[in-house]
Amino acid sequence: MYKTFRNIKNLISEKRHQFSLALFLFALPLSAQVSNISIDSKGHICATDGGSIWCANDPASLWISIAPPMDGKCTWINYIAPKTLAACVEKDGEGRVYISTNNGKTWKAKKIAKKSCSAAFYSDECGLWVSFSDMDILHSMDEGRTWKTVHATGIPSAHITDICMLNQKEGLFGVSNNKILRTTDGGKTFQNVETPFDQAQRSNSAIANAPVDQIMRIGRFYIAKQGGMFGKYYITSYDNISWQLMPDVTYASITEAGTLMTVSSDNSVQEYDDKLNRSWKKYLTNDKDFHHTSSICVDINYAYVSFDDKIWRTDGDSVTVFTPTDIDGKHLTPLALDTVIAEPEQKPIVKRSDECENAVKLFLKGDYINAFPLLEAQSSIDDNEILEDLAYCYEEGKGTEQDYGKAIQLLARAANNGSDYALLSMGYYYMNGWGVQKDTVRALALWDRAADHGYDFANQNLSNHYAFEGNFTKAIKYLSKSIALGNKESMYKYAMFSMEGMGMKKDSIQGMSYLRKAANLGMPEAMTYIGDAYLSGRILPKNNLLGVAYIEKAIENGDVYAKKFLARCYIKGEATDRDNKTGFRLLKEAADAGDTEAYNGVATCLIEGVGTLPDPDMAIHYLKLAEASGDTSATLRIKDVQNMIVRSQSQKNK
Repeated sequence: MYKTFRNIKNLISEKRHQFSLALFLFALPLSAQVSNISIDSKGHICATDGGSIWCANDPASLWISIAPPMDGKCTWINYIAPKTLAACVEKDGEGRVYISTNNGKTWKAKKIAKKSCSAAFYSDECGLWVSFSDMDILHSMDEGRTWKTVHATGIPSAHITDICMLNQKEGLFGVSNNKILRTTDGGKTFQNVETPFDQAQRSNSAIANAPVDQIMRIGRFYIAKQGGMFGKYYITSYDNISWQLMPDVTYASITEAGTLMTVSSDNSVQEYDDKLNRSWKKYLTNDKDFHHTSSICVDINYAYVSFDDKIWRTDGDSVTVFTPTDIDGKHLTPLALDTVIAEPEQKPIVKRSDECENAVKLFLKGDYINAFPLLEAQSSIDDNEILEDLAYCYEEGKGTEQDYGKAIQLLARAANNGSDYALLSMGYYYMNGWGVQKDTVRALALWDRAADHGYDFANQNLSNHYAFEGNFTKAIKYLSKSIALGNKESMYKYAMFSMEGMGMKKDSIQGMSYLRKAANLGMPEAMTYIGDAYLSGRILPKNNLLGVAYIEKAIENGDVYAKKFLARCYIKGEATDRDNKTGFRLLKEAADAGDTEAYNGVATCLIEGVGTLPDPDMAIHYLKLAEASGDTSATLRIKDVQNMIVRSQSQKNK
């Protein structure tokens, strides 16, 4: 077993560092400790110390303090959707799950129990899981609107202490009575996993049972904390249960990005991928005192650690420390539940004239002949829509002669009036030299100005431009801005950059995290990628059922190229009944839609008669399409098929 872990010697040290928590725990003001921190896909972050809850658009901005759901202790809080928070609260031994859909302004109780909440878990893929000091686990996939109960294996006088769902079917559960349970069917059945104390009892029967306080899996490894308040962390390979002590680790967690992060007794924070290769190591503080750590989360650019009453943030290079209760020395008081945050001051709306309204209506109908003179007649007023529509007419020659010079003059007026669309359009003029001298620097500056205003088309233009130029660092900068605005296409592109290591360290775990976010927002290409990853087992653990589910969802959402992957499943009989006819039909539909990778597959089916009658001539047709798309191997296959046709004809003539 030593050889198995030899490559992670930085994580599992051979030294036995003696460290006593007791001396430090009693010195800490427990009520001030940040006990939980979470962040959603748009970078909105929340934290709690049990008695208060804080939210911010990002850690560097102004935090607001929101009133907890009830007068009790908030034991867990997490974003489960944009602006939607789930919180576990307990008072006098009673536990409740609350949901807020407006960033904590108002709360609704969704589940109430006469027992305290003992474990909670959330991920986009697996939903919300909660247990109340017993062996029942509540599960919701619709933000707490409906719930199902999973009945874990009955263990007398025991309760669930930790939940770690790996996907919708597979999960690990820590239990108070020296048990680790594993399910592979969504909680229908459970199997026991040997615990560190089970292993210890084999050599020392005097060792008593102890709760499994944390259980998690990353890659091929299980990680468990066992022993209560003064418990220790252990690690093992899940296919060869032999636990080893992680002596220096005081806190560990699997992040939302799918990485392992640990805090050590020297106050260092380290991140590891699924093979436990370390990507960076930073220190919480310069001192060597004990600091209480209880939560870790990760967004696009940063890792966050709650320690004592602070939030520590790093991008792997630099470190910043925030204190939610005291930003810039200003203590924030809780907002009343009925408080309304004022929107930015808006300019007064000026009612348009009937002539303007008529001009815009004709333009939107595509009646440019009649719209143009009306737009021209109203062009002296500062109405951005009039100016933009008239500029379009001049740009495209709609209802008038094409005139780039007049178009850009109108766009400049609209831009000065605050039109981000006009800034974007002017950028195209300078980028392409339409009616002006070509000026790439000026074009990029115009797009950057629009991007600063939150205009997402500008973010996408800038990202595409810098990616084309090979400047992936800048491309990622604008992709990140677009992602913060919820753009699923940008999430998908960011995932591809991460998978390929373009502009950042190659990180398939981070890439897969953003693919899941894009898929959850309806991005079919992301669904296809995840489905193929499950089917091939190259990035995700091989799971044909999940793979087919993602591929079918991608097809439903319009990705015709996903059909080639489903075709392969039908032809091979993977997660589906073998059906060559359906497989060939799907493969041909993908090829006929222009999927170059499907050409060879269709040709093979036509040559071998898989799911269709043999048709060498049609096989050559698809091989020529493959050849035209740059597939050099198709040339040799064409010759082989032609020779096969000649031999077949010769045999018939005999």
